[in-house]
Amino acid sequence: MSWLRISGAMAMLGVALALSGCGGQPVTGAAGPGTPTAAPPTSSPGTPSPGAPSPGSSSTVPGSGRSTAAVVQLGAGFAPSSVRLRIGQQFLVIVSDRVTATGVAGPGACPAAAVRSVARGLLTAQCMAGGRYLFTAERSGTATVTAVVKPKCPAKSVCPLWIAEPALQVTIA
Repeated sequence: MSWLRISGAMAMLGVALALSGCGGQPVTGAAGPGTPTAAPPTSSPGTPSPGAPSPGSSSTVPGSGRSTAAVVQLGAGFAPSSVRLRIGQQFLVIVSDRVTATGVAGPGACPAAAVRSVARGLLTAQCMAGGRYLFTAERSGTATVTAVVKPKCPAKSVCPLWIAEPALQVTIA
């Protein structure tokens, strides 16, 4: 009788270990309008790679001929989650190589070098190569930059099941 209990406990432990290796992301409900499909991961897939600018720091914008811009990292969320600018100032959104982000510069595809008016004309967004977006403050007000983010996974691999819709609050004085 005790052997059966031990083997049952071992089987349950094996199942628990197997399931914990499958992404470990809690599903929050069935997909439907307004229902999140899954919760974002607890570890940040947007952790900057070595040598990447830290969130909120300033950096020279490559190829822009302009001075410095605040750097905003985009992984499962924006880091930092808000920026304050004056008209004419810029910030650079750098998308983590661990995620796929869409809609950063508005709906639809955004070819490199394209410049778009976003957030009711408060900002312009220049799409750049390598998952980078340069935003310029055009007029005073408060804007929200959003994106749809999901993990980037190699083909034929187990991938965490989550989709995030982070928002970056931009205040322009």
